[in-house]
Amino acid sequence: MKVLLVLAGLTVALVVFVTAFGIDEGEVVNLSTVDSSGAQFETQLWIIEQGGQLYLRAGRPAARWLARLRAHPEVKIERAGTTQRYRAVPLEDPSTREAVNRGMAEKYGQADRLIGRIFDRDQTVPIRLEPLPPVGLEGAGHAPPEAATR
Repeated sequence: MKVLLVLAGLTVALVVFVTAFGIDEGEVVNLSTVDSSGAQFETQLWIIEQGGQLYLRAGRPAARWLARLRAHPEVKIERAGTTQRYRAVPLEDPSTREAVNRGMAEKYGQADRLIGRIFDRDQTVPIRLEPLPPVGLEGAGHAPPEAATR
């Protein structure tokens, strides 16, 4: 319990610091996950693109949003006013972790360095996002156009 309170306090302190000193946190997306009861949760995260793939990063393996994502990997990302469905794939590969950490550091600069003082970079969990078709369009590419009017 003490650890959670300390982490919460550090997170609040970081947000205050970033806001007070005007450090640009860069692009932030909204991740929608669901729990076992179907309740929806929103989490704001950084995102990067590497080699044509989108990645998120969990600062620690015990993050609640990561646990929900592992249990229900179909997620939604709201980015630049557009919402897209993805299959989220947590990766344990150290080389991917290093590459995503480098990408986050390049994109988010000073804000990422501050976060790095809180979370051990060797414990981060990179998450690859694999696009899914919009709801209701899964088979749209296979049906003839006239089928939609019947």
